[in-house]
Amino acid sequence: MHNMFKSILRQIANTLYVNAQFIDQYGLLTGKLGIVLFFYRYSRFTGNSIYSEFADEYIDNLFGNITSNHEKDFAEGLSGIGWGIEYLIRNNFVEADNDILDEMDAEIGKMTIEDFVTELNNDIPLFSKGLYFLSRENRGVILETLAQCKEFLITSSKTEQIIPMSYLNSIIYFLNKVKEMNIGSNSCNQVLKEVFIYISNRINHFSDLDLLIFKHNIKTMDDHDEWHKLIENYKSDYKPDILEQGWINLIYQYESGNDSELASIDLQGILINQLQNPDTSDLAIYRGIAGVGLALLAPQMEDKVSVTYYQTSTDVLYLSSFIMNHGASIAAYRIHSGLRKIGLHSKMLVLESGLSSRENSSEEIYVVSPEEDEQYGYYHEMKPTNVYPQYVIASNSFAPGTAGVHIDRYIDEFDPKIIQLHFINAGFINIEEIGKIRKKIVWRLPDCWAFTGGCYYFGDCNRYITGCGKCPKLGSNDENDLSSEIWKRKEKAWSMIDMTIVVPTLWMKEKVLSSTLLKDRDVYVIPNGINLEEFYPITKTTARQELSIPSDKKIILFGATRAMNDPRKGFALLLKALQFLSEMHKNEYFFLVFGAEYQTLDLNIPTKFMGQIQENKTLRLAYSAADVMVVPSLEEAFGQTVIEAMACETPVVSFRKTGPESIIDHKETGYLARYADVADLAHGIEWTLSSDELNDYLSKNARCKVATTYDITLVAQQYKELYHKLKSQIVN
Repeated sequence: MHNMFKSILRQIANTLYVNAQFIDQYGLLTGKLGIVLFFYRYSRFTGNSIYSEFADEYIDNLFGNITSNHEKDFAEGLSGIGWGIEYLIRNNFVEADNDILDEMDAEIGKMTIEDFVTELNNDIPLFSKGLYFLSRENRGVILETLAQCKEFLITSSKTEQIIPMSYLNSIIYFLNKVKEMNIGSNSCNQVLKEVFIYISNRINHFSDLDLLIFKHNIKTMDDHDEWHKLIENYKSDYKPDILEQGWINLIYQYESGNDSELASIDLQGILINQLQNPDTSDLAIYRGIAGVGLALLAPQMEDKVSVTYYQTSTDVLYLSSFIMNHGASIAAYRIHSGLRKIGLHSKMLVLESGLSSRENSSEEIYVVSPEEDEQYGYYHEMKPTNVYPQYVIASNSFAPGTAGVHIDRYIDEFDPKIIQLHFINAGFINIEEIGKIRKKIVWRLPDCWAFTGGCYYFGDCNRYITGCGKCPKLGSNDENDLSSEIWKRKEKAWSMIDMTIVVPTLWMKEKVLSSTLLKDRDVYVIPNGINLEEFYPITKTTARQELSIPSDKKIILFGATRAMNDPRKGFALLLKALQFLSEMHKNEYFFLVFGAEYQTLDLNIPTKFMGQIQENKTLRLAYSAADVMVVPSLEEAFGQTVIEAMACETPVVSFRKTGPESIIDHKETGYLARYADVADLAHGIEWTLSSDELNDYLSKNARCKVATTYDITLVAQQYKELYHKLKSQIVN
């Protein structure tokens, strides 16, 4: 959604949050229930539970105060309240309270023709009884209401009773829907005939809004040519304003909304008016900003795939040890956010979040609460490696998978349709606990750990294919060492679970299919995604001024978590390439590094170290300041920095035969050097920087590639389709 939409929705939500207490009415279109609908939908859209909790309080208050003495009309009375409650139940915002709805059925069922006549004088005249029982799909009462409607129209014609077009539109909508239910077709046609006669005699007296809704209503009436002829001469550029769209979308479920329709709305004036007059009925959904909010949310909340929402359960429970700790964790968090952005109900369970409790709540991120008997965390996880003195714990290249929490109690609580695993090491979930999961599992592999005897990346070792042992990471010569034990534990555990594999690149798919542990699983390639509202280009002049780096140099950027300390990241090869280039370009190039503190380099090119970067704002500046990003990894499942740089219009140079090869289009968005070839890496850097015209061409292509392939909403949509496929296989 556009930033302006988000800003407006936030203003609406906050204004209503403060002022809704001054609304005395309880109705759907003019009172608290309409505001409740907005808060539930806004909470689901943003993932912020504060608004749904507020709505819960209002629903409880409403249930305690509505009585049979209420009016029965749709705008303020029981018909609209009942319709709204049914809407909330159908969309799983609240649990069904059959006693309350049964009482409403009884009271609204008592409505007579005299009540219909009374409705005609309401501020918002609608066919209340018909709309309510249509939502309830109560066939018997629908037929009774249909008969009453026919009698009402005949009586009105005889008495020359004026029936507002909004009321007639709601009758037409009711009749069309009843016909779709294949009940009372003959009666519906007889009533439609009465409506047609009434409208045809008064068509020139109706407003543009009434005629627009009327036109929508008859679109599906293929067997009624006379209706289409009646409206064929109606041509108008009229578009309902956003206030009108609030109730049109709500009642008739029409699509609406785009940026241009906001142009004529004095939202600021509306908000100021509400704040100055908190007791005014302008806060009502029909007349005010709750209606604006529902109109804006309507096209955003459409979900074409069948997805069930629960208050305590979820579609997808996303498991990841962290969300901010390193590239794999950030990727997991982005996917979770992307799922929620497109309307999927994803909750995330983590060992550590690094966020405040308020942020955890708003993002639906839950931190585990380990019990006293659970051994979890990195310390317990790495204990088995203590007997291997040659293994360097600081390398973070191996995980025994022996420590963790009892994950089954959390799964019981959330009751997800699908469990999605990401990075689950560092003492979060052990191998045996994964083997106990009896839900469908999607394991999005951030590295190779799931099919090795413990290492994240295996380098030149291929023993993971045959069962591990003699592990070079552990410095072991024992065939039955820790890596062999881990491999066998995985073989047993993985055989008991329903697991689908997702990998971010073709390189990773090739490695999975070459393994013994996972080669027989279904493997899907879905890339990592990025929020293009967080990563976008900033002018180089501005970015360089902010970072205090030269404006007259060609900037070469390198960065990664533990950038200099992980041999897999290939910094040693990049340093050799820069040394190769330094004599010719030492006065032209400037080297910028993030992810590492200052250290002395044997390099004639001027260098600046930025240290660890936690904020996207600073990353945007670094990427935007650079003329080229170099990602010289020798093993990389994907390459978050690759798409981040490209999103900021910075071309990337990397090696073939690793993850980034699936992202970079050679000589179109960057350069792919021969694997581990220092000379070709140097040539790629030099070629990318050889002219401003070429660099600009690569930069524009890079941003376009990310926007069309790695936008997080596109990536989330691919997961959504996969989940839908897997859920269709679930046997209830």
